[in-house]
Amino acid sequence: MYGNDPISIALWVSIAETRFGHKNFDHIGNISSNVIILISFIQYLAAINNNMNYDAFSHGQIKSKLWLCEQIEPYLENANVIILGSWYNILAFMMLTRCQHKYNQITGIDLDQSCAPIANKLCDAWIVDQYDAKVKNVHGFADNADYFGVSLVINCSAEHFTDQSWFDKIPAGMLVCIQSSNMTDPAAPWLITNPSPTLASFISKYNLTTTYMADTMRIQYDQWGYDRYMIIGIK
Repeated sequence: MYGNDPISIALWVSIAETRFGHKNFDHIGNISSNVIILISFIQYLAAINNNMNYDAFSHGQIKSKLWLCEQIEPYLENANVIILGSWYNILAFMMLTRCQHKYNQITGIDLDQSCAPIANKLCDAWIVDQYDAKVKNVHGFADNADYFGVSLVINCSAEHFTDQSWFDKIPAGMLVCIQSSNMTDPAAPWLITNPSPTLASFISKYNLTTTYMADTMRIQYDQWGYDRYMIIGIK
């Protein structure tokens, strides 16, 4: 049985969202009441654990990652994945919760050295067996990633990278999945450093030899919203 600590509650959120499905997240008002309670509890616990930024569990963050999981899964089998700008690697947690059999190993890389310990705790279910660990979280630069044996590269925070140098380092022929948004505000909380005001401007930054999908998902609230972009294809 899961406890009342933030990581256990996070586990319940991911499982609940996976079970209830993506359609329940088309609008914030449609989220199951049980999930709302869980998310509210996470936000309450944020006051206890100051080391973690609970914005990582926000509606837009989770909805975007569910979309990514749904779209990338048909292309994967026994995949070795690198996630650039992985933050707390909630994406790896969700990928393995949904379809563990599709992944051999997922490596999260983030520039913020405070992220890996939290990511390791969140993904502990797939790390505790050191001889068969499915998740590895490291502090490092995206430009220095080692792609030997990797079958998929994910960057779901491309708007926070200063340029496309990380993409240039990815070997040709690699399957990639990239997300960004139409937000352009460099100030907090958005901190956009690589804006893409349109889907076309986003696509133009990443030269793919084959494009499997290039689409927009609207994240809409009562009086405000934004567009989330995603491309999947072969570099």
